[in-house]
Amino acid sequence: MRKDDEKLMYTDILANPRHMVTKELVKRFENGIGQCYPNTALAGSFVTAEVNEIMDPMNINATWDRGILFNSTVYFRKGSVRLPSDVYHMLIRYIMDRNNYQIGQSGLYINSYQSDPFKACWKNNCHPKGICIDLGPNAYRCECGQGYRDLNPSDPGRRCLPNTGYNECERKEDNECSENARCIDQEHLYKCECLPSFTDASPKDAIAGSVCVLDYCSDVNFCPRNTTCMNEEQQAICQCDPGYVDIRKSEKRTQLFDQDILCLKMRDIDECALGITNCSG
Repeated sequence: MRKDDEKLMYTDILANPRHMVTKELVKRFENGIGQCYPNTALAGSFVTAEVNEIMDPMNINATWDRGILFNSTVYFRKGSVRLPSDVYHMLIRYIMDRNNYQIGQSGLYINSYQSDPFKACWKNNCHPKGICIDLGPNAYRCECGQGYRDLNPSDPGRRCLPNTGYNECERKEDNECSENARCIDQEHLYKCECLPSFTDASPKDAIAGSVCVLDYCSDVNFCPRNTTCMNEEQQAICQCDPGYVDIRKSEKRTQLFDQDILCLKMRDIDECALGITNCSG
């Protein structure tokens, strides 16, 4: 909204109804509304308009990051209004289509985008750089705007960050790097690198470096022969090499073999001696 050629932005002054700036805007708005309705189908029904308060638009909708919002009550003769939404739509259509965006002759001008208070998107929790899409009387969907990406697709349009020109590494909540990783900002997005002595254990569908675990396998003696060391999130396991069978479940393993023998080739296994058969009795 603007007053003549001056763009109006909300300040704390406008929260004070006694301040001269607030009083002037309230007077202009109320008089302007009174000059609009005589030019609509409600001409004979309009009584008066009263401003309740001037509000910061962002308190209603985070995507409205500029301008001011008039919270007002408009009075009409009893029984003359069929639907409350008609009151709003007739006013906006007159101001935009027939009065060059000016509220009466007040010198106050609205912008071309006016959100409908009778739509679900009027009050939403979309990100300031998000887009609200009406789905019905009481339903809407949020999406991140063009040039922004969604940090939480399971709850879309609430956490949006620019694709370029933003350092995701400055705030932990803006990146998915492990606490054991270093976040490296790049021109487009960022990357995570596991710290020394740690190794990447991120799932296939996750960002590399989002899970970094202690690299037990860096110790070449961690696993015995015929096995391969595999890091997991909280530990490492010694997995039998291809062609070898795990005999760790055998209660007789340490009686027959050295402590570090965990896997044997199939041809070297005596299942009966190891007690790993499925024979009964």
